[in-house]
Amino acid sequence: MRIALILALTLFAACTPMPALEGRIGAEARAAPFPALVPIETLLAQAASRGGALGTPDFSGGIPARLAALAGRARALRQPVMNAAERARLARGIDIGALQ
Repeated sequence: MRIALILALTLFAACTPMPALEGRIGAEARAAPFPALVPIETLLAQAASRGGALGTPDFSGGIPARLAALAGRARALRQPVMNAAERARLARGIDIGALQ
């Protein structure tokens, strides 16, 4: 079943027309030089000189508040969606005799 779905999606994707990309890049962009490749050490040194530690976002005090909010949302989602009366009404079903 999955293989058939993947095959169908692949076939649909293969049948789509290619987008018109000609003329999308302006003359100014075409004439621009390629960017210079810079060693990673240079980039890391620049980032460190700006005072930012790479890969370590500042969570000063925000984590406990976010944790409490997420725990509250989780408790709310665990609550039953229907009360007992609604569940009993749903279990009774629909009386189709009244529709005829």
